[in-house]
Amino acid sequence: MLTMMKQFQTVYRDAESFQAVLQDWKKRCLPDTQAIIRLFVSGAEEEVLAEACALIRRVMPDCPLVGNSANGVIVDGAISEEKLVIGMTLYEKPTSFVKAHLIPVDPDADLEQFRARLREEGINWEKVTAAELLMTISTIPFDAVARILDEEIPERILLIGGGAFRGSGGPFLFMGDSGKRQSAVLLLLVGGVELHGVTHVVQGWKPLGSELVATRSEGRILYELNGKPAFDTYHRYLRIPMDEHFFENTLEFPLSMKKHGATLFRSTSSCNPDGSLVTSTEIPEGTVLHTNYGDPQKILSQVHKCVREMAQFGPEVISVYSCFGRKSFWGDSETASQETRPLEAVAPVYGFCTSGELVRVNTPILLHNMTMVITGMREGGPVHRENPEEEETGQEDSALSLISRLVNYVNTATAEILEANRALQRMACTDRLTGLLNRGEIQKRIMDRMAECPLDSTHLIMLDLDDFKGINDVYGHQAGDAVLMGVSEVIRQVAEEQSECSCGRWGGEEFMILLAGHTDGEAFRMAEEIRAGIAGRNFPVDRQVTASIGIARAGKTERADPFIGRVDKALYQAKATGKNRVCTL
Repeated sequence: MLTMMKQFQTVYRDAESFQAVLQDWKKRCLPDTQAIIRLFVSGAEEEVLAEACALIRRVMPDCPLVGNSANGVIVDGAISEEKLVIGMTLYEKPTSFVKAHLIPVDPDADLEQFRARLREEGINWEKVTAAELLMTISTIPFDAVARILDEEIPERILLIGGGAFRGSGGPFLFMGDSGKRQSAVLLLLVGGVELHGVTHVVQGWKPLGSELVATRSEGRILYELNGKPAFDTYHRYLRIPMDEHFFENTLEFPLSMKKHGATLFRSTSSCNPDGSLVTSTEIPEGTVLHTNYGDPQKILSQVHKCVREMAQFGPEVISVYSCFGRKSFWGDSETASQETRPLEAVAPVYGFCTSGELVRVNTPILLHNMTMVITGMREGGPVHRENPEEEETGQEDSALSLISRLVNYVNTATAEILEANRALQRMACTDRLTGLLNRGEIQKRIMDRMAECPLDSTHLIMLDLDDFKGINDVYGHQAGDAVLMGVSEVIRQVAEEQSECSCGRWGGEEFMILLAGHTDGEAFRMAEEIRAGIAGRNFPVDRQVTASIGIARAGKTERADPFIGRVDKALYQAKATGKNRVCTL
């Protein structure tokens, strides 16, 4: 019988069905084989996770069990939002082995203690071929820990992995009955004389504008770029405001730097009131940086090149560590899956969306952001397969996401391309899902209007879908997206009959409409027509979809922020008084 690595995966639904899966897995584990079970946790309840772990220990007590927090899991080659996905990797060659080591890190203690704990594990590095490295990156001094790992783990050993997702409850790792560790390193060591691996790094970002120099920084705080507050780069050129959406907006425009000859990308997790940025890792003073934007065509081109080369290597199992920011860049899991699904045609794929990607191939350990690290493993010789056929991609539609703030950058930073700027303008203002204006564009139009006179004929209409979270929870995000697109059609149809009307998606299930030169009665009639149109429309869910709507008219001397605040209060009043209604303030 041909022996080779195998990958099995299942979504946890209930104890009974999962136990049947485990029994099947157990039958496949022959006396000379070794296996490891991984749990990727994307928001599963504690009881559910405990139930799954208890079943694994009961049915397969001798199999190593590890897990980590994630922001999406790769299932059948696609990025899934399932809350708990469990996989088993089976090594069938008698010479192959897999071992797990969970090493806690005390960020407040002397890190030599971490080195001592690593050595206490008694690892025989001579037999190790590769190591999957998982870290709680945001809770440990990454650079110092990585330096110790580089010094302790022989250079010939391939290191790949990712950061456990930090999420609302913080990142965590666990092994067996260790309990969740929120400051730790997990090493999954594999070896064997017939075990082979190859790694590819997919990025796809392109530099935008001129060089930036980190003129003042301290640890993860980047104070100044080119002698000015670091925030100015995003605010002046990309019109990204210092608000609660700063992190999501800047994900599409990571900073890049060179380290050990490799290009690394750095996301900015938040912005401080003084204009300094909190970055994913340290950026030393004097570092030369670039702002970058994602090019869907380049990304998918790199993916398909990787698929072809991976097919030539002939792996039996493929692991993928993909930054959760890439999913945000594409807009949703389904669209993001176009860069992971082609790999499934080569070999079974497992992996998760990370808070950072780790790789060491002829360099010290490097921490990437906004990157996809792909590793193929096999026991023995290559598995010969036909080269997978290239699939058509939706890259033209996906390009809308990367253009969302690019136009203003180009207009401010590079006056020579004003002609190209006008061509890009139509794309820059569009929300990817609904086709309406995006938040940045509708906000800009409100600001521009408030600079004009008179203002007493200016209205804002703000609507929010009622109980939309329940639609996503019950019917799934695809159905939720279909509802959002249907609501957008209603808004667009009503708005087409109005003059000087701008409609945009404000965020999530909220929409904003700017009316200029209309009476109070006209604004109310428009809002009521939209409300009735939504309530009377058939959506792909087994419930009525309704919206609460607020209306506000600008005062003659009113500024934009108070104006937006008043329409938000009107919307809240509509919610508080029964929903599915229009309220004016």
